[in-house]
Amino acid sequence: MAPLGNGNSHRVAWRYRTGGSVISVAATADCRLIAAGSVDRFVYLLDRHGTLLWKAEQDNEVWATAISADGSLIIAGTARKNPAFGSINVLDRSGANCARAVLGAPVWSVAVHEKYVAATSWDGCVRVYEYLGGLLNELLCVHVGEKGVYGLTFVPCDLRSGRKLAVAAAVYEKGIAWIDISTGVVKYVLDDDGIYGMKSLRGGDVVAATRRGGATLYNAEGAIHRLPSWSSRPLCGISMSSNGLLISAGSFGGTLTVGTRAGDILWSFATDGEVWSCSMSDDGRWLCAGSGDKTIHFVENGCTASFAVDLLALEARLSETAASESTIEEFLDLCVMNGLAQYAAIKLRQILQGKPGFLQDLLVKLYQRHLEHNPEDRLMHLSLGELLKGKGEYQRAVQEFQRAAVDPILKVKALGHAGDCFAQLGLSVAARSCYRRARDADLATDEKRVLYNLARSYDENGLHAEAFAHYQLLIAVDVDYAAAWEKTELLGTGRGDFVASDIRRSDYTGITVGLLGPNAPRLRDMAEQLRPI
Repeated sequence: MAPLGNGNSHRVAWRYRTGGSVISVAATADCRLIAAGSVDRFVYLLDRHGTLLWKAEQDNEVWATAISADGSLIIAGTARKNPAFGSINVLDRSGANCARAVLGAPVWSVAVHEKYVAATSWDGCVRVYEYLGGLLNELLCVHVGEKGVYGLTFVPCDLRSGRKLAVAAAVYEKGIAWIDISTGVVKYVLDDDGIYGMKSLRGGDVVAATRRGGATLYNAEGAIHRLPSWSSRPLCGISMSSNGLLISAGSFGGTLTVGTRAGDILWSFATDGEVWSCSMSDDGRWLCAGSGDKTIHFVENGCTASFAVDLLALEARLSETAASESTIEEFLDLCVMNGLAQYAAIKLRQILQGKPGFLQDLLVKLYQRHLEHNPEDRLMHLSLGELLKGKGEYQRAVQEFQRAAVDPILKVKALGHAGDCFAQLGLSVAARSCYRRARDADLATDEKRVLYNLARSYDENGLHAEAFAHYQLLIAVDVDYAAAWEKTELLGTGRGDFVASDIRRSDYTGITVGLLGPNAPRLRDMAEQLRPI
């Protein structure tokens, strides 16, 4: 991938493969150290460069991890479903086990804050311990839910407001349980959205991942702010930058997504398994994700927290009634250079919805600039083709649709659009070929050359109808091949004495039959009396 700031929003810095699904990752504030837990029963500690510092085997599958602010303590929660068992393990910086607490249920999540360790488990309980002298001393155990307590985070004390250290737990069927550590008093923020992972913010709020595929912000006073859904599948892991402007989330659909606090997606990254957990550095530059593909993914994010400040300020200027041309250009350049063309397109549509012509021209400019940096972005070629088709620029649109059709996923849609464009241009054979090729294999380079030479041979021998038809077949596959388009235009404007009905008399070769489909007739296979039909 090209360097960040050159049309790219993010890059994969490294991947580390474990022996099983990675259910949990936790990192220090600067992602200098990353702790990960896997169903292979190991806890892994890696540095920011992807170097394995150690791995330590535990008593069962590791479903939960946490790391202290200074990286000196790593907490691992283990799980066994039958017979039910779980344990909370404290490891030091070298990977040695320092303390252990055994539970009668699998551990779902753990958290650490200074000398305090907390955990949730399958029995619906939240437990808080004080770690002193190599021992975990249980301070409280509170039953908070029946259908799962999947997430947990410490909410630090606030001297100004008088708020004491608390634990916030994600109770699936109830909402958020706020537990005062000093008293054990539980206060609920009711929400039936179905909550999984959680992360506390400096101001005392928490952000949680939900089953509806979106994130929600909560505070102890009961305020709830739902963000738009990012995924059709539930979100499970979640994290946030220290300034609260960036959110990262993992989904059961296998994606790691980064977006703004307003709920706008900046970019997404796909893995080959469920993204159970993720962690973002305070400045938003680094992200790690644990996936069901047995891999720890470490990603550098070009859309950092400070970048988000500049982006949102520019958007505010852009939303003004009479935004200047220079502001628009600045916004386009900022988004293109940071790989945010799709994000920019969404924002432009929101801001300029009352100016469709101006909006369309800006989007064409935006997509073209993006493709200068990312020519292999097939989805963007498709989007640009759709814009050009809407503007009636059919030849340019066909070029983009053919580039998009290289992607097997986009092929049917792209070739269907290309067929529509050829039909608008009056090139019926090319249109027909595109519609059929939407379900057929692409034409190899050697076959293109044969088809081009065949068309040229027909043309040179005065068989202009046959040449016209074969050139159309070729441009339906590759509008830029040699001089096929120019020759098609030349023949289509009246060169040669032929009429459209003459085309059906062409004796199509094996290549052309493949392009037109199994119903294309061969003259030699037809009775003489049928040939004129």
